[in-house]
Amino acid sequence: MFAPGDVVQLNITAPYAGTGLVTIERDRVYAHAWFRTGGTSSTQSITVPSDFEGHGYINVSFVRDMNSRDVFSTPHVFAAAPFRVDNPARGISIDLSAPKLVQDGQLEISYNMSRTGALMLFAINEGVLQVAKYQTPNPLRQLLVEAHKPLAATKYDASE
Repeated sequence: MFAPGDVVQLNITAPYAGTGLVTIERDRVYAHAWFRTGGTSSTQSITVPSDFEGHGYINVSFVRDMNSRDVFSTPHVFAAAPFRVDNPARGISIDLSAPKLVQDGQLEISYNMSRTGALMLFAINEGVLQVAKYQTPNPLRQLLVEAHKPLAATKYDASE
């Protein structure tokens, strides 16, 4: 996970020497960096913009050098990988105190938060769920971690 302003290092292995473009994208291009390599392996970097947060994609587009002897291989290769940028200014630390065992249907908890916010707690009787062989879903993982926004920047390739 990255933060705004972080420098992302990319180890790139291409099939030939050439020129490439690294971009940070989601619904548009947020940052870009051009590079040229003399061989098939290089390390490139791009800085995450200060106003970028959430899910995005790092794209590498690479074009074969005009003087390359690899004329029978495709002249253009590309790759895209999802990544996440977390903004620490949006975080809230929560200290929660609750008993390990609840008896008589009474649950007493106490909590402290680093700043004002809303807190929602769920209490689940796992014994009943185990009898029914029900696997408890994790909605926060689905909503916050796995919910990638689609890559929506339009790309055009003049060689096609």
